[in-house]
Amino acid sequence: MWKTRIPLVLLSVASFHQTLISAKIVVDGQWSPWSTIKTYCVDPEFRQNLVFCGGGVETRFRSCTKPAPQGGGRDCDPLVENGVEIRGQKDFPCNENPCPLPNEFMWSEWSECSSRCGMGEQRRFKMCGSIRRRLPGMLSCHQELGHTTTETPVTIPPQPGASTSAPSALPPGPKDKTALCNKSPYPSAPDDVKAQPDGTQSKKWIKLWELEQSEKCSSQPGLVNALYEIGEDVKVTRNHEDFNLTNPENATKRECNTWKYYPDYPDLWNHTNCPDPCLTYKCPKYAKCDTTLSTEDDPVIQCICQMGTVMKSDNSSCIVPPPTTPTPRPVPTMAPAVKTVATGMSKSASTVIIIFLSISLILFLIFRIFDPSRVIHMCEELSLLCAHLCMLPTLYDCQEDDPLDCESVTPCKVISIAIHYFFTVCFVFMFLEAIYMYGLVASVVKNSGLLATKQNIFIGWGIPAFIILFNMCFEYDSYGGTYHCWLQMDKGLMYGQYVPIITLVVSTFTLIEAAGASDDYPTLKGTNKIAKTTAQISQRTLLIILPLVFASFVCGTIAEYQQDPVLYGSFTILNGVLGGAMMFFHITSNEKTRELVNKMKNKLCPGKGKEKE
Repeated sequence: MWKTRIPLVLLSVASFHQTLISAKIVVDGQWSPWSTIKTYCVDPEFRQNLVFCGGGVETRFRSCTKPAPQGGGRDCDPLVENGVEIRGQKDFPCNENPCPLPNEFMWSEWSECSSRCGMGEQRRFKMCGSIRRRLPGMLSCHQELGHTTTETPVTIPPQPGASTSAPSALPPGPKDKTALCNKSPYPSAPDDVKAQPDGTQSKKWIKLWELEQSEKCSSQPGLVNALYEIGEDVKVTRNHEDFNLTNPENATKRECNTWKYYPDYPDLWNHTNCPDPCLTYKCPKYAKCDTTLSTEDDPVIQCICQMGTVMKSDNSSCIVPPPTTPTPRPVPTMAPAVKTVATGMSKSASTVIIIFLSISLILFLIFRIFDPSRVIHMCEELSLLCAHLCMLPTLYDCQEDDPLDCESVTPCKVISIAIHYFFTVCFVFMFLEAIYMYGLVASVVKNSGLLATKQNIFIGWGIPAFIILFNMCFEYDSYGGTYHCWLQMDKGLMYGQYVPIITLVVSTFTLIEAAGASDDYPTLKGTNKIAKTTAQISQRTLLIILPLVFASFVCGTIAEYQQDPVLYGSFTILNGVLGGAMMFFHITSNEKTRELVNKMKNKLCPGKGKEKE
């Protein structure tokens, strides 16, 4: 049976084959994937030059074999890019990493001036990243030239022994296409770029086609002043736009000035960035803003106080000027020989008056005369004698090189206080003598004066004590001196010395004058004529003694203060006259001593006494 089926199968196969032959099969071609095999990375326009950074192209291939066209099918369609048909090969970008940059491009641009008006500072910083400096206007020119190539063309494929390693950045050759971009890549004309005679730039042309924003590096170099060349071997730190920076590798700061000055018109302000500082600067009250001291480099603002005021030390306000501190008075000095003579005269003057006053006191003590008038005279003599006793010792001893550094010792202060006290007591008792005299001469009282003897003693010694204590409360340190122990003339203590004494002197003279105008006053019944006669004598003697005491006090004070030999001589003469006058007038003004003097006179001159009788 199977033998009969074989012819049928063969018949069917032959029939199918005949059908296939009679049918037409058509297959269109398709591109295979781009090959993994690629050429070297080269310059797209100079394909003999290898490119290692900055961007180049490499060629890959494909074929129309997936599937290939069959049965009259169509060939593979080309790929159209930018109007160019791409078939079996195509350029792909390669080595797009940025090229290394020279050191001069590791800096940022200079910052804005730190001062809006006047001298300031600009800084620049180390930048990190693929591009370390902003280069406006550079991208368009360098997109086509952003390649780092070999020094000489390299045959593709490279010849045996040819180097294919990445070379360092090299300056463009004169025939390179970079000549198309010979104009400065820096629109702002940086200081570190110089033009060459042929029009090219002296610095390397950085060929980049991709710019990236960079940031400051985490670590920055120290501050280094920018130096500008303004002439042969002359360099300055000031920013000069017309000159070249001489240290672009490490300069990090430079000076800047936003101030414009017009020497011929110091009050002219028209700089847009720097208006008149006085428009915004506020001076204190009573002060006027002034800019006349401005220079070509800096605006100078000063506030000038008006209306007699002065600026406070912290420039916060105008104040009334404080009183000036007087210059310390130099210590007056005399030659050693002159000093010895002057000291001798001063002590002699005190000794003379002490002798006269002692004779007067002893004489009245011997005769035991203590009437009210005599008690006042005795207190005057005793106080003046004590004052001159205090002048005899020399207690000041300055061992310092500068006498102004010396300080008054305590014993010297005590002597100074005692002199002040005893002289004041003397003037108070003269005032009490004037009161006693006025009461009798003007017939106010019949006898013994207006005040009792005890009252006179208490007032005469007590009021000066109060005056001295008052002065000590405020001017204790002014008592004594650095070169004498008398009274100070350049301290506030001078007023405490002279004001009370002058007041007493003026009051005493007033009472003497008032008593002189009382001759026409009626005499009281029972008036003691002897006491009134004594008062009238005191009225006249007081006119002589009071000026002598006051002149002696003033002359002695100034002589010690000025260390003046002439005044020392005058002081000696005054004390001699004063001592003799007080002794004579006090003896003759007392009734009992007058009688004793008359008796002694009659004994010595009996004939004259009888003729007088």
